[in-house]
Amino acid sequence: SATFIHIIPVPFSSTLTHLAVKLDSLVDGGLWDIDGLRRFLRSTPLLVELRLLFESEFHTLVCDLLDPEVLLPELKTLSIAIACDHEEDSEGDWELATDFLKTIRAPSLTHMVLAVQFNTNRFPDESGSEFMDKLLYPSPSSPNLASLDIALMGVGWTTVKEGKLHLRYDRIPHLTYLKLETNLNIVLVHPDDSFFPIRRA
Repeated sequence: SATFIHIIPVPFSSTLTHLAVKLDSLVDGGLWDIDGLRRFLRSTPLLVELRLLFESEFHTLVCDLLDPEVLLPELKTLSIAIACDHEEDSEGDWELATDFLKTIRAPSLTHMVLAVQFNTNRFPDESGSEFMDKLLYPSPSSPNLASLDIALMGVGWTTVKEGKLHLRYDRIPHLTYLKLETNLNIVLVHPDDSFFPIRRA
């Protein structure tokens, strides 16, 4: 076990099996070198568990690599903690957290943990549903994904506010386990199923 601040020595990566990265605000107000993170992850062939925590309103410069894909062949568990606030409204030529996550390919991934915080006073239900669509991996990237552990928490929720957050799971054809913790009105959606509303107590 080791902790590194703003830098990870590459020679350490070849035997790394577990990694947690907190993409927080940099002290000088600069942007994360997201391409550097991609290059580092590519050097971790034995990685089996990856935990990523993104700061609110995370964005960085657009990837300059010719091929942005990050292949993690042995990854079994991916955990993502993220806030759904103004992320999709960022102006400029930025790469957002969801853009980065879409470039990860993990053919051995079986378990995903998602912790998402919504500011429900500011964020429309439709945008929240679209945000979740981007977080849930399409099956070609992780065809063996079978277990989802999801926590969706609304901050600023009022009982006067109506609306539902639609959570699609049709791109995970081999799903056998789903744990959902939420204080929002959730509808699980699959083209072959009816809509199943899950309401707050």
